[in-house]
Amino acid sequence: MPTYPSFIEKYRLKPGDIVLAVNRKPMTKLAQMAGPICEPHGNVALLVQRATTRLFLTGGP
Repeated sequence: MPTYPSFIEKYRLKPGDIVLAVNRKPMTKLAQMAGPICEPHGNVALLVQRATTRLFLTGGP
């Protein structure tokens, strides 16, 4: 599992962000994110709620 600082920097997450989906799959628990973000290949798209805005943040290996 990536460390929190590297994960936060890689995906440009900010305090208060809520991850709604990973690769268009809804997330209801933090543990669900581990599989997609730990895979060694491919890009990952996070759907994030930031205040009143929803946006996609992407990162790769």
